[in-house]
Amino acid sequence: MNDFLSIGVEKLIDYLSRELEILKGLLKLETEKYDVLRNVDLERLTEINSCEDDLLHSLNSLEKKRKDLLNTICREFKLSKDVSLKELIEKLEDKINPLLREKFLNLRDEIKKVSEKLQTTVKENENLIRINLELLNLTLNFANRKSHYDTYNHNNKNENISRLHLINNLV
Repeated sequence: MNDFLSIGVEKLIDYLSRELEILKGLLKLETEKYDVLRNVDLERLTEINSCEDDLLHSLNSLEKKRKDLLNTICREFKLSKDVSLKELIEKLEDKINPLLREKFLNLRDEIKKVSEKLQTTVKENENLIRINLELLNLTLNFANRKSHYDTYNHNNKNENISRLHLINNLV
């Protein structure tokens, strides 16, 4: 087996393992965010968003390293740089240690499962945010609706005068 390829696959496995841990962290935060959104805990929501930003920054950095390594491997073996990880393993199957290949494929499958759960949770949170915004908008519209009522004015009896918005009164 080619030492360059073996080292490259081991590094890919390391990068993917670290990406998986970050994805699991993001999934945990998104799951917690659902309860926070339901309870409208803005302080905790801000903390979660900050943690997510840090994790996403780390994930982006790892993805860049993984893509750079993948491009290097592809160049070395004269493969298209657009090849997927699965295609890379399939094309170089006879040159990769079977244990590394198995570990790589299992890791890839686990990342796929966690990513799908993360996407589902993000969509649920987006839906909850949308519902909360609609309720907030409805509440504000109700609170701010103009009401007209009759008042006595010596110049013009029963003149309609517009009441200021409730929110403006509160401010």
